[in-house]
Amino acid sequence: MQPLFIFVGIGIFIIAGFYGLRQFVFHQAEKSLLTTKPNGRETPADLGLDYEALTIPSVERRLEAWLVKPSPSKDARKAILIFHGRNESISEWVPVQYFLCTHGITSLVFDYSGFGNSSGRASVANLRQDVRAADQVFQSKIGQDYHKYVLGLSLGSGFLLEGILSFTGHYDGVILVAAYTSARDAAAQTGTLPSPFTFLLPDVYNNVRMVQQLDKPLLIIHSQDDEVFPSTMAEKIYAAAHEPKQLVLLRGLKHNNTLEGKADAYLSPMLEFLGVSTKKEEGGRALKIKP
Repeated sequence: MQPLFIFVGIGIFIIAGFYGLRQFVFHQAEKSLLTTKPNGRETPADLGLDYEALTIPSVERRLEAWLVKPSPSKDARKAILIFHGRNESISEWVPVQYFLCTHGITSLVFDYSGFGNSSGRASVANLRQDVRAADQVFQSKIGQDYHKYVLGLSLGSGFLLEGILSFTGHYDGVILVAAYTSARDAAAQTGTLPSPFTFLLPDVYNNVRMVQQLDKPLLIIHSQDDEVFPSTMAEKIYAAAHEPKQLVLLRGLKHNNTLEGKADAYLSPMLEFLGVSTKKEEGGRALKIKP
């Protein structure tokens, strides 16, 4: 056998082996990062909210969602589509929907495939279909005279930024809370994969790269005491984004405090971003970074 054919054969073997290893690592990381839980017993009705339980069709799967609207007399004509994070379900977002409703803001939160009571399996491929399906239902349920926004928490920030590039509906702004720089960085930060081996993961959900394609007003909220994703990640996303943009850094709040009784402290900065008049909120706003 000629040496050239030997080298070509070795090269093909190495490439095939690397591709197989990358696929294996990707599927293992996918399982670790896309952790799910069943939906809890809480509903918006527990806090006195009127809500509509929706079923969002996503290919052959069915996603559970809750739509909460304020009373007509308090309606600020603002609406938010929410992308939650890992190991969450929509029942945990009841306090956030309550906070938004008290300020006249409509909200829709949904569970991705395999999350909560939604059918199917939690996977990147299914998620990409889910976020587009949620956008379509959100647009159909919210009137044309509303200002519409999207909010992504933690891992949901990546689902949002990738999805919005393909959404057919118009949005007036983007809100990222406790976001991360990339799936590779998130895998290393959460202990899913040691840092030296993150190159084996496909570079998906790269928020620093994707935010450069965003042409809408952007608000980033992050706590300097976030124990999962450091605030330097938010600063990198902010630096890469186009104007208009805002970065609000908070103190004294942990990664999941948004869902642990401190929605007002974590989310009050976005009320100004939405142009909603409010009274002074209790909270941890420490610093707003401007260009």
